[in-house]
Amino acid sequence: MKMPIELEDQYVKEVLYNTSLENLPYEEWKPIEGFENYAISNYGRLKSLERQSTSLFGRERMMPEKVMKLIFVKRFNKYLQTSFYNVHCTLSSEGEKYRKSIARLVYYHFC
Repeated sequence: MKMPIELEDQYVKEVLYNTSLENLPYEEWKPIEGFENYAISNYGRLKSLERQSTSLFGRERMMPEKVMKLIFVKRFNKYLQTSFYNVHCTLSSEGEKYRKSIARLVYYHFC
């Protein structure tokens, strides 16, 4: 995945784009309240936990654990005359999808 030039930051490259299941040094995971199938780390990585799922045809299957890709949205601030990025994710619960800010999830669960 090609990153925008403005986003070529060491933290983004090594942490936020890292989808390896291997934990980073001193990384802690906590389950996200209201979304029992997901966990957030103190580094801002998001993990979809292993769970039982029903397919469209009614078959039960085990979904493996995986670290999810995050979504970066570029916004322009008219007041400051500069662009910045929002980092968010999409979580689902009982068939409904919810868009959540990674910064707010980390703050809420670790501060």
